[in-house]
Amino acid sequence: AATLNIIAGLLLYWNISNGLSPEWIHSPYGTTVTMGGLLAIVAYILGITINRPGVNRITKIGNDIAAAGGKPTESQVAEMTSIRARIAVNTRNMAVLLAITVACMAAARYLNGV
Repeated sequence: AATLNIIAGLLLYWNISNGLSPEWIHSPYGTTVTMGGLLAIVAYILGITINRPGVNRITKIGNDIAAAGGKPTESQVAEMTSIRARIAVNTRNMAVLLAITVACMAAARYLNGV
């Protein structure tokens, strides 16, 4: 779903910017929409490069624990705790980036000059 959102956003950006017109991009409206879009892309990249591998690793550890009889080792607990903490921090960072993205998109309509 996130990938489709990014693709749709890029196609919409192409359309409203008249094919990446520099005049549009450097307008207050264009700059605000550009900044919001870039922040959304950064949040997406963070999710793909940090959260997704972390969740995959936690899943693998969980499967290993289940295969071994259901009792995790201390190293497994420590690794899962570390990964969960990294995911939590990254998710908060992504939420901040997306909140700024939403604010940019909402504010941009007032900068359009229409």
